[in-house]
Amino acid sequence: MSTNKTPWTEVLKQWEPSAGSEAVTSAASTALFPVTNNVTRQTFDCVKKHPGITALQVVAMLPQQKANSVKSLLTQMVKNGLCRKQDSGFYTLVPEYRSLKRKYAKYATVKKVKAKPPAPAPSMEQQLAPAREQRLATASNLMMSLNVVEARLLYDELKKVFN
Repeated sequence: MSTNKTPWTEVLKQWEPSAGSEAVTSAASTALFPVTNNVTRQTFDCVKKHPGITALQVVAMLPQQKANSVKSLLTQMVKNGLCRKQDSGFYTLVPEYRSLKRKYAKYATVKKVKAKPPAPAPSMEQQLAPAREQRLATASNLMMSLNVVEARLLYDELKKVFN
C-alpha cells in the first residue's frame, strides 16, 4: 500500500504551487486589466481633447471608425449626460469616460383598447321579419290605414300584377 502513496504524493507535489509561483499569482491578481480603447472611448477622448468640436470634425479625426457609428455615439453620449451639444459643437460634462447605459423612453401607461368588431349584418330572416308582420295584417286593417290616393295607387299596382 505504501508503494501506491509514493507516486501520488509526487503528483500532488507537482500540482501544488511552490512559494515562488504564489508570488506570481498574487501579483497577477492585483494588476487590473488595461482599459480597452473602443470606438466609444475614442470618441469621448476626442471630444474631451477638443471642446466645441462638431460631429463631422470628430468623424474626420477618427478615420478608422465608421462615420455613422461616431455620430450615433455622440448622440448617445448627449442622452446619457456625458456630453452636451451647444451650437453644433460637443463639450464633455464629466472628467472621465464611463460606459453608456441604455436610456429607455418613459412611455405613459396607455392601455390599448381594441376596437369592437362591427356588428354582424342582419340575416335575411331578420330583414324580412318586419315584412312578415305587415303581411299578417288583414285586408280590412290595410284598407282602414290607407287614404284615397294610396288606395288608388294600390289598386293600379294590383291590376298590373294580376292582369
